[in-house]
Amino acid sequence: MAASLWRSFPCSRRQLRLDAVLLCGQSFRWREAGAGEWLGVLADRVWRLKQDETHLYYQVYESSNKDVNSCRIKTEVKSAFKAEETDASYHTSRKQHRATAKTTSNHKITFDSVDQKVLLETKYACSANLALAKQCKNDAAGIDYFDIKVEKKEDDMVLVSILEDYFQLGVDIENLYDQWSQADPYFSKTARDFWGIRILRQDPVENLFSFICSSNNNIARITSMVDKLCAHYGQPVAEVEGKMYHTFPSVSSLAQEGMEEKLRELGFGYRAKFISKSARHIIDNHGQDWVSSLRHQSYEEAKAELMTLCGVGAKVADCVCLMSLDKTGAIPVDTHVWQFAARHYLPKLQAAKSVTGKLYQEIGDHFRDLWGPYAGWAHSVLFTSELRHMQSKKSSPDQVEKPPAMVKQKRQSNSTEDGKGKAKYSKPSSSSKKTGRTA
Repeated sequence: MAASLWRSFPCSRRQLRLDAVLLCGQSFRWREAGAGEWLGVLADRVWRLKQDETHLYYQVYESSNKDVNSCRIKTEVKSAFKAEETDASYHTSRKQHRATAKTTSNHKITFDSVDQKVLLETKYACSANLALAKQCKNDAAGIDYFDIKVEKKEDDMVLVSILEDYFQLGVDIENLYDQWSQADPYFSKTARDFWGIRILRQDPVENLFSFICSSNNNIARITSMVDKLCAHYGQPVAEVEGKMYHTFPSVSSLAQEGMEEKLRELGFGYRAKFISKSARHIIDNHGQDWVSSLRHQSYEEAKAELMTLCGVGAKVADCVCLMSLDKTGAIPVDTHVWQFAARHYLPKLQAAKSVTGKLYQEIGDHFRDLWGPYAGWAHSVLFTSELRHMQSKKSSPDQVEKPPAMVKQKRQSNSTEDGKGKAKYSKPSSSSKKTGRTA
């Protein structure tokens, strides 16, 4: 499929290193496609990403298959409107909306059966950012949704906002690295080789079921399982270089009858039961949008809710809290975290035979006290440094020259010590509109 031209926006490699962030086990939807380029699915689009020292570059692949596009748009309309149908902004006058309307991104919306179809509202959905609309119910017609024709490609602002949200670029990672380094000598030493690592803000459903697949598994096998879920139960997006890319399945599609047996045939083993039962539990007890709603709960509440699902223990729950639910203080404790905690922070762990619930909590609390509100982000840097396949990614941030003005400004504005010489934390700057951060 044809891709858009390369577009870019400012993003320093000190703030984001694609080669580390996309391979460190947070997401399993990206693959290296040539030197320094990455292909993956995000927000129901296929993206190709690359970067230089000062900019992030992106291409978006458009599908030429009308059936694929129609399926994608109708799915987005249905799911997004259901989640927003109680929003006051949708209760607008019919007189204000006629057969043709333009969204804030200048998409032109056309309707068939103009007299029966009225645009209530158009709005960007975080998962898709396409024009969304739903007809007023017409009992006589019995039609639920109308076709949408996008006559203009999405503008750059929409696409950049998707990437900024996904990589959480509103969070100043350099400022956080400075704070963590002053509080923790071991972090300071490690960060010299593993800089520019930040937490992705993923789709909660994709993040949850991907990490349910992670039980006693490695990154390569998890990636294979996620690919199978998408290929068999997701919607097609676009074909790129001979490979068809798909959306991640909805919860309802994973809750179908006979899902456990089908997944076992695909090689998921005992994880098939976890996926099937968790999806069924969510649909039966909460509804399609429940996982995303946990962003508005406290860290403790969200983690407890996730742990009611089959196959979701403390570690998987913390991964989801950290990587998609905005709980920046969540600390997933696995073998790697246990090992560096025992070597460098809590020597008594070396005598422990297993990670009990009490020790798990103690490790998390220790790092939260040491690193502050964004402890989960700091943990990810050290976790990445423990991965064998990441050792080839070691490099010095000194290779990226920092403008003298920035150095001077940081010296003047960053106060990271109190009067007693003890590290203190300041809130990292953020230009993005983030809500629901409760950890």
